[in-house]
Amino acid sequence: MNTPEEAKSRRKPGPKRENYEARFSLSGRLADLSIPEPNSGCFLWFGALNDGGYGRIKHKMKFRRAHIVAWELAHGKVPDGLVIDHKCRVRCCVNPDHMELVTIGENIRRGVRHRIANGEHPCPWTLKHGKRSKHPDLAAQHCGLAGRP
Repeated sequence: MNTPEEAKSRRKPGPKRENYEARFSLSGRLADLSIPEPNSGCFLWFGALNDGGYGRIKHKMKFRRAHIVAWELAHGKVPDGLVIDHKCRVRCCVNPDHMELVTIGENIRRGVRHRIANGEHPCPWTLKHGKRSKHPDLAAQHCGLAGRP
């Protein structure tokens, strides 16, 4: 019977063992995994999505948000203290023209305004745990809007 080390030494490198990132450029993968939406101008991401609905792409052995990678390819590194805001409000959009550098606070304010304008409760946590929660005081501490419809 072979040991695991012996089995590894007999494996032949095949096409799957080649470095994927070396064969396909990051900008090429971004272009291949997104398609332009003609009405809005968004480049919609058709690759993997994270739980929040943002695109994911593997870069240097780590998964990163695709819109941040797209921004960095177009404009350079995101400065400390700033985040990228989707002006189009579409989380899976990777069009750098639809993004803007803002503070974290401004990004949160814009998201709340967008949810209110669409008739949604501004705080998803409160909507989930607010009035129906066994502990509505915890929801009130979270955003202060638990008692509002």
